[in-house]
Amino acid sequence: YAEVLSASYRQVMAAHELFGDKDGNLLYFSKENASNGCVNTVDLTYPSAPIYLIYNPELEKAMMTSIFEYSRSGRWTKPFAAHDLGQYPKANGQVYGGDMPLEEAGNMITLAATIAKLEGNTHYVDKYWDLLKTWTDYLVDNGQDPANQLCTDDFAGHWAHNANLSIKAIMGVAGFVVLLPNISSNVGLVSTVSIVTFCLKALGTVPAMYISMALMSDVLDHQEALYGKRTDGFTMAVYGSIIVGLTGIANGIIVGLNGINGFSYRDSVTNNRVLNTALFSGAEGVCYLIIFFMFLFMNVEKFSKLDQKTILVNRKNAILAEGGVWIDPEEKNKQEEKASMEASEEARIAELKEKCAKKGLDFVIEESKYQTMKAKKDAEKEAKDNAKKMALEKKEAEKKAKFEALSDEEKAALQAKEEKKIEIQKQKDAKIQLEFERQLEKAKALHI
Repeated sequence: YAEVLSASYRQVMAAHELFGDKDGNLLYFSKENASNGCVNTVDLTYPSAPIYLIYNPELEKAMMTSIFEYSRSGRWTKPFAAHDLGQYPKANGQVYGGDMPLEEAGNMITLAATIAKLEGNTHYVDKYWDLLKTWTDYLVDNGQDPANQLCTDDFAGHWAHNANLSIKAIMGVAGFVVLLPNISSNVGLVSTVSIVTFCLKALGTVPAMYISMALMSDVLDHQEALYGKRTDGFTMAVYGSIIVGLTGIANGIIVGLNGINGFSYRDSVTNNRVLNTALFSGAEGVCYLIIFFMFLFMNVEKFSKLDQKTILVNRKNAILAEGGVWIDPEEKNKQEEKASMEASEEARIAELKEKCAKKGLDFVIEESKYQTMKAKKDAEKEAKDNAKKMALEKKEAEKKAKFEALSDEEKAALQAKEEKKIEIQKQKDAKIQLEFERQLEKAKALHI
């Protein structure tokens, strides 16, 4: 996975610019490169968060600050977070045509709670408490059964009853509860009872443990193979639950129970240590135990090969049915790689020409230097590849020689063992194939 991670790191980092505003706030703006060029889109800030939260939370805050300040300035007056700050290179107000109310409010509150947990305090969000309260009120009022709204998968258009948005709202409300014991404010708080009721009801109707497992790509592939639908957007909405979910629900219960006993929000965590310890340790321990036992029965990865084969056939049939031209994935990858390399080469040449023009250099000479260096690197790579190939061939030759040195009885025994192993695998594959076909028939019967 090293190359995938390397590409992911570059994808996350490349489209950002770091600077400061007139008040000394650190700002870190992203740009949507493959759509309309929106600046600092919140539902891109959210999925890119893990790498920043791990390596540099200050950059994550730098992306969030401008959204907070935009609302705090009074220029954005809606009861949920803005989608963006403008169109590159001008960050002068949202340009996106349709709002994403539940999506962006849930994203911002969940990230705020995560940062508070990482830093052990709420200093960063204290001054934005009014906004957080307003956004959470919106989630409580509108999140249980979302109306016709856009989510991060805006290419699919508006959806009503969107589970992705409902989960996003759950996490936003849970994140707000994480902040409650830490923030001291004179303003009225959102009713703790309604928050706890919302979290418990929503988590009761949407199995939280299965959602966590749906993060696995094998599960997503299996769902697509059976039902022809993917839940990537849904998955994006819930990975934050791993960070803030359990603690958020526990905090909500703690604040509610302590409030019943007459304790203040500010002092609830310290006033009732026995109750708090039991709730945190006991509730969280039970949840982990449930997760452990559920994972014992999860073996969807055994369908991986059949899933991929089915998905490929379904996609091919769908394209052909629409009158399109089907291109084999391997061939398509080759074509895309070739096009990418050609575009990269054109960009390199254009960049070199621009450099030569600015510095008064001879393009032919500079290009010759580059080609010489490239040829050297290519030769080194070819030598390494040949060395690896020779090492593998040597290993195979040694293995073959070792086998040939065995007696006929030993050879027969090894071959019999290998044939038995193959036969057992065939039986397993046949059993998996039969089970897969049964699941496919059940899925078709559901007409999802």
